[in-house]
This record gives sequence, structure tokens and C-alpha cells, in this order.
Amino acid sequence: MKRSLEKDKQLRYQSAAELAEDLKRFGRDLESGFSTQPTQLMTKTSAGMSRKRWLTFPIAVIALFALLTVAYFVRERSRSAREPASGERIRLAVLPFRPLNAEDEIGFLSIGIPDAIITRLANIQQIRLRPTNAILRYQNQEQNVQQAGQELASDYLVTGTLQKTGDSLRVSVQLVRVNDGTPIWGDHYDRPRSDLLNVQDSIAEKIATSLRIKMSDAEQSRVYRRYTENAAAYEAYLAGRSQLAHQTKDTTLAAVKAFEDALNLDANYSLARSGLAMAARTCIYTLLQVAKSKAGVIAQNRRLREHSNRTRIWPRRIRRLRRFMEKLNSIGQERLAKASRRLN
Repeated sequence: MKRSLEKDKQLRYQSAAELAEDLKRFGRDLESGFSTQPTQLMTKTSAGMSRKRWLTFPIAVIALFALLTVAYFVRERSRSAREPASGERIRLAVLPFRPLNAEDEIGFLSIGIPDAIITRLANIQQIRLRPTNAILRYQNQEQNVQQAGQELASDYLVTGTLQKTGDSLRVSVQLVRVNDGTPIWGDHYDRPRSDLLNVQDSIAEKIATSLRIKMSDAEQSRVYRRYTENAAAYEAYLAGRSQLAHQTKDTTLAAVKAFEDALNLDANYSLARSGLAMAARTCIYTLLQVAKSKAGVIAQNRRLREHSNRTRIWPRRIRRLRRFMEKLNSIGQERLAKASRRLN
């Protein structure tokens, strides 16, 4: 082709026969395994490129393997930091639910519902629950999930809100991982207040499922056991538990009344009966503390009186001593005068 395009006519093919002869020769060279110089150059270039390609391929494979290995270890390390190790108990805290309205009417549920969830999930061996008295300080406060989780030494937190709409109640619940604040599960329940038992069952079930907990038959029986089907008795019981958690004189008396109301509605309600016994025990303990305090006050008053008596006695003694010293001084002066007269 190069000879055909030469500018000099003398170097070009002079006839078609010459071009045909060269083409025949080129064909014989290809068949015999030989190549012209350009073909040899192309072959060498192709061979070099092939060798480079075969060298680049394993390097790329090694780099890809290293990248995948680093990504795997980073993911496993992140997962181990976020989730408890296998076999460890999951540390869970249920914070007080925040009433969005009608606090005077439904405020007791802010502690009552979390306390009921804690009581139910405490039957699962794999979960380690924070007690109700540990979460009371977060009631009616802005809740920082990660801060509260660190303070309660928990892996996961359950938060919620309550909103009254007519005769219904909207309960919003969220399960959050403390380490990174990621929501694991959340849901809304728009139910009548008479359906609180079903709401509680559903929340407990969803939490256990979201934490990938496999309950035994005995655990399921305890978790989902109902001690009453009377919705009003159950609500009175929640009110009693909410009052009893604060453990003051007034709240304990209010808890006693709430448990009695629950028993009046369902005489076989064993949880209300145990709550009443607990409230009575708290009352006795409070009375003993008051008696002990009064005894301490009485003892303190007695010590003050004794000190006061001693304080009144000492001035009399000092006055007597002073009179004695004055008398002794006068006697000394008289004797000194007599001796002086004798010397004169």
C-alpha cells in the first residue's frame, strides 16, 4: 500500500501485473508462517501488550481482594461496636412516655405503660431491663437518647409519646440503638383506651422481634400472660403502679386507693393485690422512717435540754467560786494588815 501511494511515479507500481505479483508473494508469506516487517512489528507490539495485560490482571485482583478485606473488617468492627456480643444479655431501658396533651387525665400512663412493658420484658432471660425507679428522673424532661442511654448503661432505648383524641389514645413508640442513635423499630397505635392491654402486648412483641430474641415457650407464656380482661381494672392498676413508683407519702396513699379500685372492679386481679401489698409495705416502711426520725428528734431534744441544764449550772458554780475567792482575798488582806501592825 505504501508503494502504491509513493509520490515518485518511478517508485510506484508500473503495472497491474507488478501489484498482483506482490499480492501473491504476500499471500505465500502468510501461508508459510513468515511475515513482512510491518506484520512482525505489529506481532511484537501485540505480544508486549498481552504480557502487560497479564501482569496487570493479578495486580488488580490483589488490590480488589485487599479492598474487600478492609471493607469486611470495617463492617464487622462497626457491627461489634453497635451490637452486643453473642451470648451477652441485651441491656434495655424504657424511658417515660411523654404526654402531648391532657396531662392531668393521661399523665399517669407516662410511667404506667413503660412500667408494664418493663415488667413483661423482664421475663425474658436474654434482656437485662433497667428498673422503673431508674427512669423516673427522665419524666417530663427533654430526652437525649444517646445521653440517657449512656447514663443508664443501655444498648437500646424505648421512647414514646401519648396523645388523647376523644375517647381514643394515640401511642407512638420507637426503639433506638444508643451507640449511633439509629431507630430500629417504630410504630403508632390509635386505639381506644379500653384496648391498652392489646397495645402493651403488641409493643412487647415488636421489641422482642426487633432485637431478634427467640423466646422459649415458658418465656412466651409469662410475657403474654394476662391477669385481667377488665380494661378499667387494668387502667386503675397502671395508675397505682405510676403512683407507687415515686414512693412518697402522698403518692403511696394514692397508689393504695388505685389498687383498691382495681380490686373492686376485678376481685381476682392478682397483680392489683400484690400492688396493694407492696403499697402497704411501703406505708409501713415510711411510718417506721417517720418514727425513727421522731425518735431522733426526741433524743436530740433531750441532749439539748441536758446541755441547757449544764449551761445553767455552771454560772452558779462560777458565782460561788468568785464569792469564795473574794472572801479569801479579804481574809488575806486582814491578816496582812495585822502582821503589818505588829511589825510597827
